[in-house]
Amino acid sequence: GVTPDDRPVLTHCQVLGEDLVRKMAELGAVADVQPSFVPTDTRWIEKRLPSEKMKWSYCWHTLIKNGIQVAGGSDAPIESCSPLKGMYDAIFRPDSHTSVNGYDDKCFLEDERLTFWQALNLYTLSANYASRTETRRGRIEPGYDADLVVLDKDVACDPRLLKSTKISQVWVDGKRSDIDTTSKQEHQSCPFFPGKNGPKVFFRDCC
Repeated sequence: GVTPDDRPVLTHCQVLGEDLVRKMAELGAVADVQPSFVPTDTRWIEKRLPSEKMKWSYCWHTLIKNGIQVAGGSDAPIESCSPLKGMYDAIFRPDSHTSVNGYDDKCFLEDERLTFWQALNLYTLSANYASRTETRRGRIEPGYDADLVVLDKDVACDPRLLKSTKISQVWVDGKRSDIDTTSKQEHQSCPFFPGKNGPKVFFRDCC
């Protein structure tokens, strides 16, 4: 049988139930979620899901409260692969991709919003826990791979800046990368593949 040592991963976790959340906690399952599904799926979810299902849908905060490791992903190229975009959507949960500035947006299931640090954890510690690399990645401290970026704005003090901040430096294993950080950095969602709200198919830079 499956045990917590196996670290089973359940991907997407869009529509769950109390029984499934309880089972995930018991098995030590990792929830691999895509926060940018929220502004995409709110176009149809309230029309298609019965109200009793809403409580357990896109419930990232509820999963964390139940002791479940929640890792952040993108499902790219269906959504933007930018972790900054994913963090923004986890924190503010806007009901569309035409978000204004976070606090003034209409929020989908406000109780499921994450704090900045919870959202950061999705893409650092928990993501590396899911890939079993948490003993050498996901932190900035001695003994860990120095994989990090430097941003041009203080997004921790004002998470709304996640929409407009630019990456000024990229470090991989302690060495500064020569990646071009002056090019346009796209934080918006991709036009969707067929089956996800649209017929257009093309790729877009993420960072």
